[in-house]
Amino acid sequence: MTQKALIYCRVSSKRQATDGSGLTSQEKRCRLHASQKGYEIDGVFPDDITGGGDFMKRPGMVAMLGYLKAMEGTQYVIIFDDLKRLARDTKYYLFLKDELAELNATIECLNFNFDPTPEGKFYETIVAAGGELEREQNARQVRQKSIARMEAGYWALNAPLGYKMQTERGKPRILVRDEPNASYIQEVLEGFANGRFETLIESKRFLDTCNEFPKTKSKGVHTDVVKKLLTRSVYAGMVELEQWGVSIRKGHHDGIINMQTFQKIQERLTRKAKTPQRKDLNADFVLRGTVDCAECNGAYTANWSKGRKTSYPYYICRNKGCGSYGKSIRRHDMESQFSEKLREMVVPKPIINTANRMFKLHWDDIDKRREEDSLHAEEQLIDLETESERLIDKIVSSKIPSVTSDLENRMQSIELEKIALQEKISNFSCQTGDFDENFRTALNFLENPYKLWASEKIEHKRAVIKLSFSERLVYDRNDGFRTACKSSPFRLLGALTKGETKMVGRAGFEPATN
Repeated sequence: MTQKALIYCRVSSKRQATDGSGLTSQEKRCRLHASQKGYEIDGVFPDDITGGGDFMKRPGMVAMLGYLKAMEGTQYVIIFDDLKRLARDTKYYLFLKDELAELNATIECLNFNFDPTPEGKFYETIVAAGGELEREQNARQVRQKSIARMEAGYWALNAPLGYKMQTERGKPRILVRDEPNASYIQEVLEGFANGRFETLIESKRFLDTCNEFPKTKSKGVHTDVVKKLLTRSVYAGMVELEQWGVSIRKGHHDGIINMQTFQKIQERLTRKAKTPQRKDLNADFVLRGTVDCAECNGAYTANWSKGRKTSYPYYICRNKGCGSYGKSIRRHDMESQFSEKLREMVVPKPIINTANRMFKLHWDDIDKRREEDSLHAEEQLIDLETESERLIDKIVSSKIPSVTSDLENRMQSIELEKIALQEKISNFSCQTGDFDENFRTALNFLENPYKLWASEKIEHKRAVIKLSFSERLVYDRNDGFRTACKSSPFRLLGALTKGETKMVGRAGFEPATN
């Protein structure tokens, strides 16, 4: 009866599998060995991940063991080209040999002859231990090189989402933007910093709408991914690796955001969280969570009500004790009335032109204040340098570990503040930018907020609600929306429209004195 055989091949990375011929050459050599021995090959099981640690984490090995269990009663020979392919960890190598023996499988290696004598077993263990030593030495060498690169300001790990590694001959590898994900991430980070996205859920929902952004089929972008985006300093042009002792420092790559934006994000994350946006907010009921019932001041909720042939959308008050409890309002009625309120907020073109001139005067005045702000920032930087030197002296003299740890944390905080100030000073030397380019979108919104409301994107609709009104909307199911408190820009433009503004006299706001 012909002896059955299985071939196991392994390389240490997917790159070796695709760029080289490691798996192919291993399989070819193993097939030649099987042919010379007269074995019949039933299957080939490849792996392209590192061999250190638990062999049960390797898909190819797991598949081969599963095949052996399924073919119980058939004796197989497992062929591989080198002892290192099987395992590079002594403990797991011995476990694997026992597992294969229990499955009635023997092993044959092209580069090693197994000897059942005590001396042969001892030598086999030494060879396996040598593979483990080599693996750990390689890992140490890679770690040392990575630490050196990070300390020099170069990212040394896999490129984070939104970046890719660029290699130029004669130059160190460096992170560069990977579009379109870099732009998606920039919009999320800047939006979270300025309050456009209040919560992780809102940020996630935006990324869910970005077609090319990686996501799961069932749940879209995971909130853990969003949290990593918000908390990783690499996106602010920094490098750090706390687990390897590399403290935060300026990197050679360009940040997707600046350090000031990164600090705003961290401040928002550490502040007392606002009431999180409901998970059931969606394009079906965009006003849910923003409109209160006029009778009980509780928030309206919403649902689909099943009819005879189809389902119908309604807003409804679910607050027990309210006179409107359980009484529904057609979605079309509430949202149409809201649309009419937005249409009423359209600002006449002459008023927008006046506002445009006012903003332009303020824009021009910014450059005049730059020098003063730059000097103030430089003074702050000097103060931080002084505090940093003082803290270093304290750290050196401190003998209490907890105190040293607190001082080191403060040092790191100071370093971040220094980087932000240096970035701020650098920005002072730049031109303010084009006024029309920076304010066109804002003025277009102020002129007619309904245009943005008509967008298909839920984040645009939610932004209109936040930017147009300073308080929650109140709705009476009989009379519709109560008078809403508009946000400051619309109140100002409304006052200009009605001519309610006045110039301040020469004496100013205080009474004139003799």
